[in-house]
Amino acid sequence: VNYTGSAVFCADTLVLNCTTPPCTNINTTATPTPALGDCCYTLDVTGLATGQTISSIVLSGANITASNLATGWSVSGSGTNTVTLTGAAGATLSNIAQICLNASDSVVVNYTGSAVFCADTLVLNCSDTTTTLGGCVKIIGDGISCLNGIPQFTFWMKNELAYPIQSISIHPSNTGMLTVPGEIVLTAPGILPNQTAGPFTVDITGVTTPGSAFCYTVEVHEKPLSQNPLFTHKDTIDTGCRLLPECEDLQGICLVPTGDSLFCDDELRLQYTFTVTNPSNSNISISQIYFQTYDDDELEFVVQPIELLPALPPGQSIALTVPVFTSGIPNLGDEFCFDLSGYNMPVLLPQSLGCNNTCLDIPACACHTCDTCCTISNIDLHTGLSPNGDGFNDVYQIETGGKDCGIIEFTVFNRWGNVVFKSLDYQQDWGGTNKDNEALPEGTYFVLAVVKSAGIVKTSFVDLRRQ
Repeated sequence: VNYTGSAVFCADTLVLNCTTPPCTNINTTATPTPALGDCCYTLDVTGLATGQTISSIVLSGANITASNLATGWSVSGSGTNTVTLTGAAGATLSNIAQICLNASDSVVVNYTGSAVFCADTLVLNCSDTTTTLGGCVKIIGDGISCLNGIPQFTFWMKNELAYPIQSISIHPSNTGMLTVPGEIVLTAPGILPNQTAGPFTVDITGVTTPGSAFCYTVEVHEKPLSQNPLFTHKDTIDTGCRLLPECEDLQGICLVPTGDSLFCDDELRLQYTFTVTNPSNSNISISQIYFQTYDDDELEFVVQPIELLPALPPGQSIALTVPVFTSGIPNLGDEFCFDLSGYNMPVLLPQSLGCNNTCLDIPACACHTCDTCCTISNIDLHTGLSPNGDGFNDVYQIETGGKDCGIIEFTVFNRWGNVVFKSLDYQQDWGGTNKDNEALPEGTYFVLAVVKSAGIVKTSFVDLRRQ
């Protein structure tokens, strides 16, 4: 305040303290109401003294909505940062309204009425699950595959929250796209803090155009939704979107080889040459030819599946030659027995279609020994991996029995046949990571080793454990 006048020229400061005084006897209660949403509460007011009444309640916070008002109350400004509740004379103060907020930590409540002019602050802590409880959830090892013509999203989950997870929901961001089931309910205690669990699978339904992106958010709860869990954590997984494949039904037919024979190449390696025809009445184009081999008491036979690019249409034939690998040296009189099947898409381990067997005598040249040859019996694929830094089984080993097998192509598949790791020239350095060098979840994986120089193909499994 500045004064001027006759013999007056001075200034003063008035400390007025215009803030609304705090409520001393009035108590405001906000009861969590998760049935309405993650940050919803029911308001009650108690503690008014004789002669006090409340005619107006002004709520200030972040994007507040009010609904389900008690008799005698009206609302204005719902959906904004300031909401006013106006009560008629004698209006109840019990369950006045249900309010929902947009992740505000607190709401300022101003009361006016007869003998009432005060303010209160409700500490609601709507960000409870990301601050007080801490951490987040992570989706790892995710991928999309096809089953019976339907795309399926498969994933593992790592719980970095401070509470267990018993409910998981995957919400597609794409309009018209749904996941089934809508909620994955886990048996108690669920996924405990700092644990990784899976695999979990949901069908992707609705608008699933091949080649379009499947983007999603994940929502987890400490209890199934049917139990109205109090603590809810929602997290947008920042791992990018996945493209939807064109899902065809896997179809296969039996094939009959013609003009076939076994022979030995210049290095005494057993080879099978044949011609195969896709029948004219077939309803598929063949993308892969699969050998179902039959072992005897002493020998195991392996023939690598043949991928055809382009696919072989109905009525067309193709001549092929493939190496045949054995677990040991055949004896004179041994037979190589197998059946052939063709599929409309590549498949890792298709089921046998029960086709007719073909058996051929193994030629004498294949019965000779070769001290320097890298054979399938030399290849030993380890079945255990524990990358925990203890110096034992920290990286995956492929043993070659002292033979120089040259370049080995190494591929790791998950249980759905999806490639999670691949090396075109394996250096004995896989430590249980995926193609992005992220740690894979514990579990059983399938491995495929291909010795390029010898045409050897060998498959096995590996049990990945970090404890």
